[in-house]
Amino acid sequence: MRGLALALLALAACSDEVSGELRLARPITTATATATVVLWEYDRDVADTSADAIARFVVAPVTQGVQAVPFTLEPADADSGLAHYVTAEVDQDSDGLSEVGDFVVDDFHAVDLGQRDVIIPLVPRADR
Repeated sequence: MRGLALALLALAACSDEVSGELRLARPITTATATATVVLWEYDRDVADTSADAIARFVVAPVTQGVQAVPFTLEPADADSGLAHYVTAEVDQDSDGLSEVGDFVVDDFHAVDLGQRDVIIPLVPRADR
């Protein structure tokens, strides 16, 4: 029985799950916000190749006033031989449009499959 427990622990440690939290530059100001986090997979050795979304986390509504949103991305089929990154946004009015005042990623966030405690800083979208 002890061997089975150790095997289950080892299997859990090999999970491709990526988790962490979005950290917003300032508190969410609406009661209707939607947070979306996407895990992407791509081959960094092939020029001009597109990335494939392999996991998505969406929570709505996000509690007004929060500055951190925990997330867990659980890819159904991931290739550890490829590269991975995370994108994220908080749509303050949940209209599906990226507008001034929504929160967005302003940098590239590479991650490893199985990585825990990923921190993704989000800043308010500027006038564009």
